[in-house]
Amino acid sequence: MRFADVTRTLLAAERLLLPPECLLCHEAVEESAGDSLVCELCQSRWRKLPEPVCSRCGQPLDPGISCRICEAWPGALQRVRSAVWFDGSVRGAIHQLKYEGWWRVADVAARSMRRRGPKRASGVPCMMRDAASDDVLSCSPKGVFPPP
Repeated sequence: MRFADVTRTLLAAERLLLPPECLLCHEAVEESAGDSLVCELCQSRWRKLPEPVCSRCGQPLDPGISCRICEAWPGALQRVRSAVWFDGSVRGAIHQLKYEGWWRVADVAARSMRRRGPKRASGVPCMMRDAASDDVLSCSPKGVFPPP
């Protein structure tokens, strides 16, 4: 028996004995979602930020009104972008990542940000911002973390 066959058999046994469950809504995760910890329905509820946005902080803008959110930021912080609003199930997913030790939620967040978020510009990673507290998290293929 080849290693790949053994791996497939063990994964099937694991799925049978321990059916995957979404960390947020606790419903079953479809087999087509692979190893995801957050179901497609919960991910579909993550709301993309509307355009236009501030060129520096990425906060949605009302036409004709300048942004006051980032005016007090240090000059070295030139560009921050959010892919989705940090509310609802996004807040729950990041809570699981930061405080419950579910580090693989970072994979879900990174995939979602690549799918929905702005393109990376000259090495600037995608960011998530909590609209209520203005906390900023950076999301890269290696995980979600506070920027340096």
